[in-house]
Amino acid sequence: MTNPDSQLPAVPPRISIEIDAVARLGFASAQARTAVIRSLALEHAGAAIAGAELHLWSEPAVARPRHWAIDRLAPGERLEIADLAVVLDPARLATLETSEPAMLRLELRQGGRVLARAERAVTLLAREEWGGLGEMAHLLPAFVRPDAAVTSGLVEAAAALLNQAGQGAPDGYRSGDAGRAWMQAAAIWSAASGWGLRSAVAGGGVAARGQVLRAPHRIRAERLATPLDAALLLAAGAEALGLNPMVAFAQGRVWCGVWLLDRDLGRVVEPDAVALRKAIAARELLVLDPELLGQGAGFEAAVMAGRALGDEASEAGFIAAIDMAAARAAGILPLRDTALDPAPAAGEAKSPPLPMAPGAADLPVSEIEEIPDTPEGRIERWQRKLLDLSLRNRLLNFRDGRGSVPFLCTDMAAFEDRLAGGASATPVAMEEAESLPAEEIARRAAQAQERGRLASPLPVADLQSRLVALHRRARSDLQEGGTNTLFLAAGFLRWRREGEDRAYRAPLLLIPARLERRSAKAEFRITHLEDEVRINATLLEFLRRDFALSVPGLDGELPRDDSGIDLARIFDLVRLAVREMPGFEVIEDLALSTFSFAKFLMWEDLVAREAALRDSPLVRHLLDGPETAYPQPDLPVIAPRDLDRALAPADLVTPLPADSSQLAAVAAAAQGRDFVLIGPPGTGKSQTIANIIAQVLSQGRTVLFVAEKAAALDVVHRRLAGCGLGDACLELHSSKTDRASVLAQLGRGWDRAAAGEEADWIEVTEDLRLTRDQLNAYVAALHRKGTQGFSVFEAIGRVAAGGPPFRLVFPDANAHDAASYARLRDMACDLERLAKVAGSAAPVELLAGAEWSFDWQERFLGAARDLAQAARGQGRALGTLCDRLGLAPEAARMSARRDLFLRLAPLAAEDAPDLSPLPDLPLAELDRALQTRREAEAAMAQARERLAADYPQDADARIDVAALDADWRAAEAGVWPFSALARRRVRGVLQSHVRSGTVDPGGDLDALHRLARSRAARDASPLARLPGEGIEALIAARRALETALTALAGEGAGPERLGAARAELSQPGAGPLRMALAALGSAQAEMAMASEAFEGLGGQVPEATSPARSGQGAGGAGDPGRTAGGLDPLGGAARPRRCGGPGTVDRGDRGGATRPARAHRLRGCLCRMVAAARDGCRAAAARFRALGAGRSRGSVPHA
Repeated sequence: MTNPDSQLPAVPPRISIEIDAVARLGFASAQARTAVIRSLALEHAGAAIAGAELHLWSEPAVARPRHWAIDRLAPGERLEIADLAVVLDPARLATLETSEPAMLRLELRQGGRVLARAERAVTLLAREEWGGLGEMAHLLPAFVRPDAAVTSGLVEAAAALLNQAGQGAPDGYRSGDAGRAWMQAAAIWSAASGWGLRSAVAGGGVAARGQVLRAPHRIRAERLATPLDAALLLAAGAEALGLNPMVAFAQGRVWCGVWLLDRDLGRVVEPDAVALRKAIAARELLVLDPELLGQGAGFEAAVMAGRALGDEASEAGFIAAIDMAAARAAGILPLRDTALDPAPAAGEAKSPPLPMAPGAADLPVSEIEEIPDTPEGRIERWQRKLLDLSLRNRLLNFRDGRGSVPFLCTDMAAFEDRLAGGASATPVAMEEAESLPAEEIARRAAQAQERGRLASPLPVADLQSRLVALHRRARSDLQEGGTNTLFLAAGFLRWRREGEDRAYRAPLLLIPARLERRSAKAEFRITHLEDEVRINATLLEFLRRDFALSVPGLDGELPRDDSGIDLARIFDLVRLAVREMPGFEVIEDLALSTFSFAKFLMWEDLVAREAALRDSPLVRHLLDGPETAYPQPDLPVIAPRDLDRALAPADLVTPLPADSSQLAAVAAAAQGRDFVLIGPPGTGKSQTIANIIAQVLSQGRTVLFVAEKAAALDVVHRRLAGCGLGDACLELHSSKTDRASVLAQLGRGWDRAAAGEEADWIEVTEDLRLTRDQLNAYVAALHRKGTQGFSVFEAIGRVAAGGPPFRLVFPDANAHDAASYARLRDMACDLERLAKVAGSAAPVELLAGAEWSFDWQERFLGAARDLAQAARGQGRALGTLCDRLGLAPEAARMSARRDLFLRLAPLAAEDAPDLSPLPDLPLAELDRALQTRREAEAAMAQARERLAADYPQDADARIDVAALDADWRAAEAGVWPFSALARRRVRGVLQSHVRSGTVDPGGDLDALHRLARSRAARDASPLARLPGEGIEALIAARRALETALTALAGEGAGPERLGAARAELSQPGAGPLRMALAALGSAQAEMAMASEAFEGLGGQVPEATSPARSGQGAGGAGDPGRTAGGLDPLGGAARPRRCGGPGTVDRGDRGGATRPARAHRLRGCLCRMVAAARDGCRAAAARFRALGAGRSRGSVPHA
């Protein structure tokens, strides 16, 4: 779209708009609701401003415009905008067939001024185009379509192959057998091989720049696939079978993997090659080379080629892996593919048979673990599961890869002191570091460190990409897990196992770090995160267990110097400890990477607090007797239906709304019970947790609320803060764990005042109790059985399900007892028999109600015959008109066509206007021409009013106005007496042309000029030749004609016939169309008279009656036997009838009486009346309304 205010004047910029947005957008981005803007900030350097608005829009309009209100922006302030939600238009993006450029534009406005502008170029991708790794990596699973019709055919072929091999139907992971998952993956490969695919070359850099992907139906139809196309096809088939696929990218290669166990990578995009290599080495992940699918290779060859991804040598070229199961859990859904499965091509081969079942060497080893039966054994098992001392742990086996940035630091101690002092360091790339001597590298690194920079041996592009990846990963870990994972690894211990030549590196010190940049194009800065420097405790424990080696002086507080941590002393202590260990040495390297040791901290807590574990009843039970039932408090369990009887309102403190099941959970927590709260998403678990916390706080207890994701903590905290309990919470996660934040939270909690008196609380809870009791009384009355045998609640349910087509009226709800109700049921049976006598085909819809007599019946049948004849005449007239315009007879459209023809009837009358003088112009141009003429005529009238004398109508044409005006102006500028003579001459000339009055040359000449110009404008109009009166009527008639003809074109009339109709109706005279329209008018008048007579005798003409239906219905009504049989022998609705008790029939049962209703329908009528009366609920409802009227608590609706 184009912003309507984009042309506002701009003032000299004193404010800068910094935006970091995605570079590519596609239909998958809109479906996944991808964040378009990553960061948005305003940097102000001028005077304070207030009342501004920041507007954002896109060109073309693929993003919905939005704006942010900026209340105030102080001088020197940097405003970070947190609400960055931008909604994309999926319909616009779904229609793109090729990529095209777009622009995101922003303007900061204040009143009518534009204070700042910014823009960001974005590439719009085609619907089937993926933008590559990076910001669109997580969207690749959207192009994996397990629900496509072609994928279903692939799965059916795979299932057939499994049945032929005796493997049975595919079942995903339900069997728990990795071998079955292996065979199902082989079946998908063999089924796809039967398509006879050929390999297509996608060009280099698919991982970086993406690719236009082929949907499954295109692959099947074209028999062509790139390696990525083939990988996504295999992934779709595996996912359709219930398996978890993944796709991995390496330099110039694409791989497809299938998990043999029901697992995933834990995240959508995994950049760590080690995580993938662990799964491959454990034989939990089966990797295939999809490129071989286009070469006709078998499944075993694809498996052998896929093992190359697990080689250590492939780590350098590894880019990332994308897990489909994790993506589905994150809400990345498949794109819809509505294409049908094409017929098999002539060149498709038969699917090859399945390979032999995998051996034990191809499948993961089942972990056999002995379950301990002693408390000590259980604690040891917990500790063993938490402590990872294998080479998979990066704290023991650190590798330089894409997930880390190495630095060249000549004075690491001084660098740490600078960071601890609040300084920052800017990472810079050292060009051509590999070709420089060591002395030159050290000199340049030292110079960079002196300038506050940190040199890295990586190229510029590689350094920047790694920093961006680390920045995003650290921010994601902090937001999701609430802990910082970004550290500077200062110093490494190089170690090796005895008898091995390979050396490993383990970091020694972990300095908490933060990566910052002011904008997307600014440089990164490394700062010290306000947290303690950590020793690699995992390494120390590893050395103690595997090498019986301890490092004295590092178990407690780390050595310190005047500026902070004493790095030199720590390195010396480690060197001293490993001095006698062959292959061990300390290397003073520096690297930035992410590390996670949360499980180690849990292990350390288990070891240090083993004796205190029994303080918790739940942990004590897990230690001493997990095989027995967990003991709960000796208190009765409060079920949801017993809440009102067991608890008073004062016993529950729930500031947020809750239903009975949620209140039962709150009550269980108040009793001190331990339980698991389970519920699907959106059922109010977070709200219930907030209520539980409020309840426990009201009892004077404390609560520790932990969650795997920080988002869950934020949701509950926001709910508590909204209830005024935010200051009672101490947040101990994410960036809120620094000293200043904790002290500020403690200060707010200390200063928090408890408002309110106990008397107020008693008054509120007592008022709530009274209201609750009244509502419960209302519910009890609603379910109380009446004398007729059912309750008001049952009556309302019966009526809501659909009432009978008639209504019975009784004095009150208890008008019947069991005996009278039985008589009513018998009466209903009699009514059904009478309805059967009348017949089910009686056209009772044509009878509104009348007093029956033989004379009335005779006149009614005659009126019905007249109505039928009129309807047939109208049908013939419509048929003639349809034939004239070439319209096919359609009964459903005849009523609408009749209305269109009747709109044309005034144009066919004898006094219809002649439209031929009108120019053959569009209606819009005729309207503009009429407006121009009227404006010119008005201007002419105004000019004449300004004339001082009475001039002839064509005076402006007779008089040489221009010459006289020039003479007058010359006379005005001349000298006396010549000027007086000249003015006299001009006045004499003008006076000779007037019919009466005295001229005023000064004003008359100007008015004559205006008159001439207005006349010229009028004469230039296309309507100039038409008389002034009646033009509006002609254009209105022309508009009515064109509107009706356009509607008839929509009905199917051809252009030639419409043109002939337009020509005939535009000019007077007789013609076949005019005659047909006149006949329709006469038929319509006869139909109106017949309908009036029919309705006057109690008939009812159906609404929107079409000619075909009118003829049929009227013909039916003209059948005396049929019509007589369809009449109500009791006189219809006008004659009430007693029904065995007090009450009357409010409406006769017509049409619907043929159903076998009997007592069921009678019960429905009585239920409707009971539901309206509400019986014994009236007193409770009145009390509830009185209470709600004063306090706006609710109301009881009247039936």
